[in-house]
Amino acid sequence: MPTIFTLGKPETRALFTYSGRVNNGVVLHVPGKPRISSKFLWKILYRFEDSTVRVGYWSTEPEAKGMAEWVRVNSPSLNLDPLTHEHAEYIAAILDAEGYAEAIYREQEPNDVYLRF
Repeated sequence: MPTIFTLGKPETRALFTYSGRVNNGVVLHVPGKPRISSKFLWKILYRFEDSTVRVGYWSTEPEAKGMAEWVRVNSPSLNLDPLTHEHAEYIAAILDAEGYAEAIYREQEPNDVYLRF
């Protein structure tokens, strides 16, 4: 089971563990142990293919075009468990760690994380 840090500034990152891989789905070992299907992870990859997108999990009102809001809105119909925008924090770290996306940090927006797909 991989143990990795969430993305972001060093003082805000959190260590978490998950089991599985993007290709076969993952279980987050965080409260509630949400399952994230491979199908859902691939839908994220296809939705944001060839783009750089703000993850947006820090915001109390995630932006409509951000990955966190997409996760929240689409998980009830596309995933095994409904997810919140906070779960996008873990998904972003997994996609980065497994090489499906690259984390981008912008100096002018130090609290935001972007993913390049």
